Amino acid sequence: MVVVYHAIGLWSHDFSGKQSWENGAAGVDIFFVISGFVMAISDSNVSASQFLKKRFFRVMPLYWLLTALMLVKMQVHMSAPAGSEYIQTPLSYVVSSLLLIPYKNSVGLVQPILAVGWTLSFEMFFYLLFAAALWLRVGVVRFLSAALILLSAVGLFRANSWPDVTVLLDPILLEFLAGVILGSAFKSGWRMNPVLSAALGVVGLGILFAPVPSFLGGRPLVWGTCALLIVQAVVMLEDRISPPKALLSIGDASYSLYLCHVFAIQALARIFIQWGFRDLGWMVAESLIGSILASLLLYRFIEKPLLNRKRKPIQRHIVRGTGRIVHD
Repeated sequence: MVVVYHAIGLWSHDFSGKQSWENGAAGVDIFFVISGFVMAISDSNVSASQFLKKRFFRVMPLYWLLTALMLVKMQVHMSAPAGSEYIQTPLSYVVSSLLLIPYKNSVGLVQPILAVGWTLSFEMFFYLLFAAALWLRVGVVRFLSAALILLSAVGLFRANSWPDVTVLLDPILLEFLAGVILGSAFKSGWRMNPVLSAALGVVGLGILFAPVPSFLGGRPLVWGTCALLIVQAVVMLEDRISPPKALLSIGDASYSLYLCHVFAIQALARIFIQWGFRDLGWMVAESLIGSILASLLLYRFIEKPLLNRKRKPIQRHIVRGTGRIVHD
């Protein structure tokens, strides 16, 4: 969804008049609900330090690598005649981007050098709150419910004059909470009637893809609710569905896909421009296919080796400390 959303935005701007598929951005909302769910079912019984170490090695190495690549690309662009119109990269911006600290860049946008990394700022903020619950040894659901609702309420009053980091006080945080509550309920044995669950999932998909104003009532209320309905349907029906292996492979590479798809789309843009293609649908389809192929290669040769390299030392530490092996 996010790849198609970005591809349409790029191609329609260049060739077909400004068009957009705003609903595609809701892939991020599904991602946030999934993230909360996964944390609730897998990491609620580890220490705060173990949790943060696992999350750090899962997220940051590949993000740093793609950020470095984007930084090089930006510097090359700035050396071109039109480079003065491009985003400037002072050291403070580079450091903030690497640490996923929100920072307003030279064109007035609060986003890191690798623009899609804005979601990872929210992700890491959620991880810190989750780790705080583990450190305090309080109920994860109770702590996160109080913290995320309070922070989201404060965010409703945020003004542009507030520090950049306060963009994290956004009601979109409630989508993580929705996933945590779903995961905790699932872990405790709660199940829904599969027919009702599937029906609710279809309703969520229908609303999510409907050509209606996406922020009618607020993003978390509309897209977040739809995302929750979709995720619960997949969870409840998981033991009844056998997806093709190819789709599972793309799922394994989904993080690589999210981080690298902009590079793939822009690389294909050069080819399409040289060849004179002007069909929006065809170009978006090719961008999606090209991005998926690029992500599979990135996952196979970069992301997976990085994960395998870091997983064993972490597991050995957990075995020594608790007698358990906790898999990522």
